[in-house]
Amino acid sequence: MKRLVVVAALCLGLTAHSYEKIIGTLTSTGTSVNQGTTAVPFSLPSSVCNLTLAVQCDAAACVRVGSGSSTTASCTPGNAAKGVVVTAGQLYDIPLSCTGANAVDTLAMVSVSGTANCDVSLVVTGP
Repeated sequence: MKRLVVVAALCLGLTAHSYEKIIGTLTSTGTSVNQGTTAVPFSLPSSVCNLTLAVQCDAAACVRVGSGSSTTASCTPGNAAKGVVVTAGQLYDIPLSCTGANAVDTLAMVSVSGTANCDVSLVVTGP
């Protein structure tokens, strides 16, 4: 029984905590923008090993990871551009890695209609 209590105490003490920090906002009025061309430019972290970006928009937008531009056509199902439509209020998580398919140096978006503002947050998880 003592072992069970010790194991439970250790497991409960090792829970991970996470927080989000908004690093910028992508604002589009129908033209493609990325983190360098939006109204208030911002930088993606240079070291993105095993982190997550979270994108949340106030209106529908087409988001592309790893590309300097986005079009609404890039969000058409089956399109090789692999854009994702993020609806108003939806939280879109983008897991990142240091290299390979999930390495990100550019994040682009375009509003589907009218103006869209997409907050980009860095999600940090740790003990």
